[in-house]
Amino acid sequence: MARILRRPSSARTPAGCAPPATWGKVPRFRVRREDIAMTDKPKDPLHGMTLQVILERLLEAYGWDGLAKRVDIRCFKSEPSIKSSLTFLRRTPWAREQVETLYRRLVQDQR
Repeated sequence: MARILRRPSSARTPAGCAPPATWGKVPRFRVRREDIAMTDKPKDPLHGMTLQVILERLLEAYGWDGLAKRVDIRCFKSEPSIKSSLTFLRRTPWAREQVETLYRRLVQDQR
């Protein structure tokens, strides 16, 4: 959040003189491209991944039976589908967390 510069209480402006132009204005700064490391890749394997892509990759690796064994969720056991699983995972934070943890482990094991 930008800080507004205020006139110091000890500073007095002589009668008839205008205050310095910086009082009451928000300081501005410029961000240079060199300051932003654009070549660095994010370390989090979930960065930029949608839940659907994560689920599809887990299905490729483990299948529905493997997912049901690793994550104890009913939507993986009885009549599993991507649509019902996505709906459940989006509404249930603890289940989504377990699936994301499993995906992180999968990516780490593949390295």
